[in-house]
Amino acid sequence: KSLISMVALMFVCLAASAQVTNTTNPQAKAIVDRAIAEISKNAYEGKYTIQFAGPDEKIKQTVKGGVKLWKEKFYYRLADVEMFYDGKTEWTYIRDLNEVSITQLTPQELGNDSPMQMMRGYGKSHRVDFDPEPSDDNYYYVSIYPTNHSLEYFRIQFVISKKTYLLHSIKLSQRNGDRIKLSFDALTVIPQPTVEMFTFSKEAHPKVTVSDLR
Repeated sequence: KSLISMVALMFVCLAASAQVTNTTNPQAKAIVDRAIAEISKNAYEGKYTIQFAGPDEKIKQTVKGGVKLWKEKFYYRLADVEMFYDGKTEWTYIRDLNEVSITQLTPQELGNDSPMQMMRGYGKSHRVDFDPEPSDDNYYYVSIYPTNHSLEYFRIQFVISKKTYLLHSIKLSQRNGDRIKLSFDALTVIPQPTVEMFTFSKEAHPKVTVSDLR
């Protein structure tokens, strides 16, 4: 679940430009703000790939997953774990064990897991700027830097489509030298989202073991 939560954080760290610092580039911030508005406009689903690399940039591990986002609701799939949140209740399902835990998230827990909650409250102490050397003219390359230097990361790079203003990738650089890159293989609008998409179905999982922690 901690890895899933990290994915959630990376999905919405783009909101970290919410507060302008004295060194923030206003043009870069405007692009991030538009990306936030775009992801908030519709429900989306997609596939993604996470690559973990060391200080030498050599890839150590690659993990693939899927996501659905709709306002405060979310669904994540990563390896054998799925997380559902319908705006009130969270289900964490481990497929290999056929076990699901049910919880009512506290505001703090929701802030850790919910993309929209992170978007509202995460970005309060970062500066925003363009990367000096973009590698593809089809994308905006914008990075945010925390003003709190005690955090484990020192930079998060967003690659945003110039055509759609949707995220293409997110790269988190940690102070220990590790690099974590999340790339979208596809991100499309869900035309008619329903609450059921973000709700665990016990009927669809026969003999599931339920741990109700509410």
